[in-house]
Amino acid sequence: MRQSRFLASTRRFRGRLVRAWRRLRPVPVPTPLPASVEPAQPPLAETGFEAVSEPAVSIVIPVHGRFEHTWRCLESLRLASVAAGFEVVVVDDASPDETRRRLQALPNLRLVTQEENRGFVHSCNRGAAEARGSYLVFLNNDTVVTDGWLDELVETFDRFPDVGVAGAKLLYPSGRLQEAGGVVWRDGSAHNYGRSGHPDAPPHDYPRRVDYASGACIMVPRQLFLDLGGFDELFAPAYYEDVDLAFQVRHRGLHVYYQPRARVYHLEGATSGTRTSHGVKRFQTVNRVKFERKWRHALQRHPQRGADVHSEKDRLHTQRVLIVDHRTPTPDQDAGSARILGVVDLLVELGCKVTFLPVDLTAVEPYAEQARRRGVELLAAPFVRSARGHLKHRGDDYDLVILSRFAVAERYAPLVKRYCPRARLILDTVDLHHLRERRAAELAQDATGLERAAATERRELAVAHLCDVTWVASDAEQELLRKALPTSEVRVVPTIYPDHPGGPAYEDRRDLLFVGGFEHAPNVDGVLWFAREILPLVRRSLPDVRLRVVGSRAPNEIRALGSPAIEIEGHVPDLGPLLDGCRLSVAPLRYGAGIKGKVHQSLASGLPCVATSIAVEGLGVESGRELMVADEAADFAAAVVSVYGDAGLWARLAGNGRVHARAHLSSARVLGVLEEMLAGAGLRTG
Repeated sequence: MRQSRFLASTRRFRGRLVRAWRRLRPVPVPTPLPASVEPAQPPLAETGFEAVSEPAVSIVIPVHGRFEHTWRCLESLRLASVAAGFEVVVVDDASPDETRRRLQALPNLRLVTQEENRGFVHSCNRGAAEARGSYLVFLNNDTVVTDGWLDELVETFDRFPDVGVAGAKLLYPSGRLQEAGGVVWRDGSAHNYGRSGHPDAPPHDYPRRVDYASGACIMVPRQLFLDLGGFDELFAPAYYEDVDLAFQVRHRGLHVYYQPRARVYHLEGATSGTRTSHGVKRFQTVNRVKFERKWRHALQRHPQRGADVHSEKDRLHTQRVLIVDHRTPTPDQDAGSARILGVVDLLVELGCKVTFLPVDLTAVEPYAEQARRRGVELLAAPFVRSARGHLKHRGDDYDLVILSRFAVAERYAPLVKRYCPRARLILDTVDLHHLRERRAAELAQDATGLERAAATERRELAVAHLCDVTWVASDAEQELLRKALPTSEVRVVPTIYPDHPGGPAYEDRRDLLFVGGFEHAPNVDGVLWFAREILPLVRRSLPDVRLRVVGSRAPNEIRALGSPAIEIEGHVPDLGPLLDGCRLSVAPLRYGAGIKGKVHQSLASGLPCVATSIAVEGLGVESGRELMVADEAADFAAAVVSVYGDAGLWARLAGNGRVHARAHLSSARVLGVLEEMLAGAGLRTG
């Protein structure tokens, strides 16, 4: 006992040291642009560009002199690794230098020439008219692109259905941020958000709706651009044509998105200078007045110059939602993470800006990157030093705060009440902790454990009472909480599992599958029980059957089960091949609470399941219809043998399970709950 307490104390101390180091470590230095683009293959003059008969993207580059910049831009296009097929259309606007002569010799570069200098707007429109791609990218010649930049812009349109224009993250040659999307003030003046900041800071590192994106690098569907009449010649020769395009796109019901994964270095002012008192740059001031007159009515909905730009950068999102959980979501390791990410996707679909705050302030990869790609602002060290500090300084930004899991809510609900005064506060229980503890104690006949469970229940109910709404995973838990807290609002929010298209037939499958993370004690108990008491009975009838155990952080007692009859797979990032290859899944849980992700996933995948009553609690299923239910070892083994050996029963359970999953575990059901809840609180959706 003393040794276990010492080890637990040591782990807690080590954890504090690790968390302190994460918070105190310095912010990394941004990556600067190399002094020159160093070819890793034969130079551009010899190779030109790859011939593409049907390009997905046309990159339009207007140029007027400054050949050295154009050459470096083209060289970066050649060297950058991208998957999308593209063509390069350079519009030479009567360059006074060697531009035309040098570019005419480049293989597979489409050169459009103009005999007089008509300016940026006309050159872009001319290039668009000559383009063949489904998408247009307008790219300044004083830019240097990076690996994957083009694919990331295309992916923006694939991920977000309301995109009309996608803009890149623009960087100074030093590596500092030049722009992470733009804000337009009521007087028509524009602000480059994030200027001179760190490019990887959380506010700059997630895709979001913006007022506009600078025309140094933007992507727009070619047909949409042509339908709008191209850049408005009102703004010729240059400046404000990109802001005007953004407003036109929004007038069509679409949005401009900033895409931080598309990183482009921009030598700002290299071609037109930076002073607005003379040269082409003077049109920035002239065209602001034209723009303000054209869009005066729309600009009345914009903030006055001088407003808090950190809040206004997300103004085009309907609501601002903060989610606090114990760590970065790991959806392939625990059902709670899959649950919260399903909610995140729907909130983004509803137009919400979602910020995720892991209590440990650790951006666990690749999961952090996956969350950011969804449109999530992930707060982590070293940019965020403490959760309390963020709530104190930015708490008033949020309309909705979701605290995931009881332990997180117990710690942070008072802080949210203090620092987020206008936010509606939600407790997502994931499962009822006290219920799981009580059942474990009852199974072990542990009187002390029952006392701990009672204490947990009092704490859990106190937190639920403090919050405005409590989310539970099943009807059974909703009924339990409503009895304990009759005046509280309790909503059922099930975990979402997408419908599976259907896998191999019965005869092409073999073996049994268990899925569950082993940080969760009921999974450890369930596998041990199945291995020791159920599997030997099963193998009397099915001597060749194996149990395949999937789950992260398996303890020694689980790993020790490995044998010809039991394969310990460990963590498996993609469960698809196992769900399609195994004939039956098992959920032998003897205690627990909440909805069991392993059962949900099995039903949605069309993989028949044998489970205990605890494992299917609140699911609304019937034994023999969607799955098989058994609580005693002998009965459980008999059910496994029955389904495993009966193709007709197997097919009936597989089909009914998928039907049940579509009805109860779909995104449409949860979307309806979220819309109703937001509307009931007077919060907008869109």
